[in-house]
Amino acid sequence: MKVPEYKQIITCRLADDPWILKRNHHTQFQELIIEPFHILMTQHPHTVPQPLLIILDGLDECEDKQAQCNRPEWHLESMILDPDYHVVCEREELKIDDGEAQEDVRWLLEAEFDKIQKRYRAQLPDGWLPEEYVDWIVSAVGGHLGFASFALRFIGDKGYSDPDGQLRVCMRFLHGGSVLGGMNPLHTLNLLYHQILLDIPADDLSTTMRILGFLIHVVLSSSASGIAEFFDLDLGEFYHLLEQLHSVLHVPLADEFIT
Repeated sequence: MKVPEYKQIITCRLADDPWILKRNHHTQFQELIIEPFHILMTQHPHTVPQPLLIILDGLDECEDKQAQCNRPEWHLESMILDPDYHVVCEREELKIDDGEAQEDVRWLLEAEFDKIQKRYRAQLPDGWLPEEYVDWIVSAVGGHLGFASFALRFIGDKGYSDPDGQLRVCMRFLHGGSVLGGMNPLHTLNLLYHQILLDIPADDLSTTMRILGFLIHVVLSSSASGIAEFFDLDLGEFYHLLEQLHSVLHVPLADEFIT
C-alpha cells in the first residue's frame, strides 16, 4: 500500500474484526475503502495532498454483465443521468505493436522454441530454427502475445508431434497474411483455426464440432467424463476426437473441467 496511514487503519480494522472479509461486497467497500479514506481526508489531510487513483480489478470475473456494471448508488445514477452534468473524457490509444510489445513477443518465442527443441530433440537438432524465422513471426504478429502464444501451441502440439511441419504450416499462413498487405494478424489467426479444423479426419469432424458447440454454448463447466457421457462416448473415443485440438483446448483428465 502506497499510503502508510491507510495501511495502519486497515490493519487495525482487520485485527479488531477479521470477519470483515467474509461480509458482502457492499460492506467491505464501505469499511475498507470509503470510511478509511474519509478518515484520512478529514483527520489527516496531509496524507492525501493529491487525488488518489483506485483501480478495481477482476470485474470481468463477476457472474454476469449486470453484476459487472451495476451502480446501485442513487447519487451516481442521478449525476450520470443529469443532462446538465458534463463529463469530460479522454481516450488513450493503447498500442499493442510498439517496440516493447514486440520484444515481449520475441522473448516468448525464443523461450518456448527452446522448450520445443528440447522436447523433440530426437527430431530437432540444436539451431533448427533460423533466426530469421523468429524475426518474421515477430513482424507478422506485431505485439499480439495471444497470437504468438497460440502459434507456439500449434507448432508444439503433441497431437501432431511434428513441430517442424507445424512450423512450416504456420509460416505459410503468416507469409500469406503479409502478402495481402497489412492484413490484421487476427485474420491470419482465424486461418490457422480453420486449418486445425481441416486436419480433423472427416469421420470425426461432425462429432468433434458437436463437442465444440457444447463447450461454446453450455454455460456450466463440465468434466471430460461428463461431456463424453453426454454424447454417449467412452473416454477413449472422446480423447481421440480432441487429439488435433490440444493447441486451442485444455484437454484435462477425465474428472477435471475442460476449457
